[in-house]
Amino acid sequence: MACVNACPRDAISVCEDACGYEYPEIDLSRCVDCGLCERVCPVHHPAGLHEAPCAYAAASLDGGERASCSSGGMATVAGRYILEQGGVVYGCAQLSYREIRHVRVDSPSGLGQLKGSKYVQSEIGLVYRSVKKDLEEGRPVLFSGTPCQVAGLKGYLRKDYLHLYTLDLVCHGVPPRRMLREDVESYPATGFPADGRADTSVQFRWKTQYGIQYGIQFGVRFGDRFGANGAPSSGGKRVRLPHDPYILAFSTGLSFRENCHHCPYSRLPRVGDLTVGDFWGLGAHEATHFRIREGVSLVLANTPRGAALWEQLRSRLDVEERTVAEAAAGNWNLRRPSPRPSGKDRFLSEYARGAGLARACRAGVPRLQYLRIDLMERLKQFRPLVSSFKRLRLLVNRIRK
Repeated sequence: MACVNACPRDAISVCEDACGYEYPEIDLSRCVDCGLCERVCPVHHPAGLHEAPCAYAAASLDGGERASCSSGGMATVAGRYILEQGGVVYGCAQLSYREIRHVRVDSPSGLGQLKGSKYVQSEIGLVYRSVKKDLEEGRPVLFSGTPCQVAGLKGYLRKDYLHLYTLDLVCHGVPPRRMLREDVESYPATGFPADGRADTSVQFRWKTQYGIQYGIQFGVRFGDRFGANGAPSSGGKRVRLPHDPYILAFSTGLSFRENCHHCPYSRLPRVGDLTVGDFWGLGAHEATHFRIREGVSLVLANTPRGAALWEQLRSRLDVEERTVAEAAAGNWNLRRPSPRPSGKDRFLSEYARGAGLARACRAGVPRLQYLRIDLMERLKQFRPLVSSFKRLRLLVNRIRK
């Protein structure tokens, strides 16, 4: 979206293809051939990448804040600090299941709408223009998003601002918003609040006593809190992986944009000042004091500016220094893009001809793979027992050493 933001004649709009994927389209009657869209494009002019010397496991010291976040709450802690400095924060907000986009936050009360994982492409709109305006006024800005969105912002700005802090997420890939809308609206309206679906939100993952669970949870309105085991406080409906077609297509990579399978940012080094994600694999080979099921953030400080910001945040976090190798071992999108599934062509063909998301998933996901995913999700209830054996194994290895 750097080109859309940069065009001085607003000659570029976004159009959907047959599957809902969005692409820029130029209105030649308004275009003046200035070439600015090409000059800001991060594909033609890739953003610089930076290597972090070490990795950190981190979680907010505020237990309530950590519980309300998808992982350890690192992004929220960073956002709160920037706001305290008189700055603004930009990130992805879910205003409803139909409206998931980047927004500007200038007060602590607005940070709540940036919490939670959104397994869908965020609409950028003209946010880059707003970021530039804040930077030109001298306000510190924290921008968080997928690595390609960070690269798009840098391409649009075309200069370095000392008070811009970028936070890129460890991204698997993004499906189109149309598929999410279709999935939500395929369920009976009785699973939603009494006033209908209009401002209903969805949750894609939630924390339980067994760890993080994946699926789709409806009937959750923005601002509501969740009860025990991630249950919605206002009723609703929950469908676990793999029984919901949208989350199944996401978890298998069927619904990702085609370029996600060739992403130049799914690796080390990174494009943002800071990188944040789940610290998957933490404690697999070396003991950790963190309770994994409560959520732990992975943090990489990739640039001197990111390292300076990280030093300001450490006192607000429970922190454990780890190795970049450990972080990469548990997060394959720090090593390579998500692979293209063998059934993707069948999935896209079925969906494009109007068969619907559920039928397209049945065409793209082999039955054996479906059963394997279902089994792995069911086995999560035994995770505490597995964790006990893991701690015992680490203790034995330490005694041997």
